[in-house]
Amino acid sequence: MRPRIIDLSPTNLIGHFKEMSLADDHTRSLFQGFMPIRNTIVGRVGKKVYDLRVYAPGLDFSTFGPTTVFTKWAAVEVKGTPAEHAGANSFHLSGGLYACFNHQGPASDTPRIFGFIFR
Repeated sequence: MRPRIIDLSPTNLIGHFKEMSLADDHTRSLFQGFMPIRNTIVGRVGKKVYDLRVYAPGLDFSTFGPTTVFTKWAAVEVKGTPAEHAGANSFHLSGGLYACFNHQGPASDTPRIFGFIFR
């Protein structure tokens, strides 16, 4: 798995989020709730839907496991300052350099993938 290094501009997102873990995964219900409204979001940029995980600051990935809690987002990018949208929330993704890893496979592979990334 080879990362791409991307220089991401600050990005505003609008979507739904849920706290979960790999052991208590709610990805399906998160996206089932979000996908029907994605095309109604004002100022949407492109067709890309973001599947974003936000971990607690200072998380030690050497102790990462199936019960580690994170906030997962299903969201779309919007231009400028996000307008309010009923039932949706905004998230600002800071700009900067990011390593982008493309993974195809089950979520159960996540600890192995993070072990590769953070070794």
